[in-house]
Amino acid sequence: PAPDFELENVAGGTLKSDDIKGKVTVVDFWATWCAPCIQEIPNFNKIHEAHDGRGVQMLAITVESGPLEDIQPAVKKLNMKYPVVVGDDKVVEGFGGLIGFPTTFVVTKDWKIYKKYLGMTPKKRELIEKDIATLLAQ
Repeated sequence: PAPDFELENVAGGTLKSDDIKGKVTVVDFWATWCAPCIQEIPNFNKIHEAHDGRGVQMLAITVESGPLEDIQPAVKKLNMKYPVVVGDDKVVEGFGGLIGFPTTFVVTKDWKIYKKYLGMTPKKRELIEKDIATLLAQ
């Protein structure tokens, strides 16, 4: 299963895993200094825009990116259209640890890890879109 969490939302307040359970969730672990992570953001914006309000949640968890006041301007500058939360060791361990950035997980409606994508892989958006379609049909 994916871990339960309550993390600080860059937009203010907190976001709990309970708030998004029941949706197919794409969880992207990234860092503000990670060039491949930043290159992927437009694709994640497209996934978010295509599926917002349709039982799918795009979520970014930033780690190793410094304090909130350093992260907020980066999120704004990168025009991230989906929620960004500040990760901690507990959530990283709950997802099985990270070898590098970006690491993206697709999580089922019943909060189980379905797939893990390491790094910036070719056709990643298309693969994630197929995962979403498969999981929404279940």
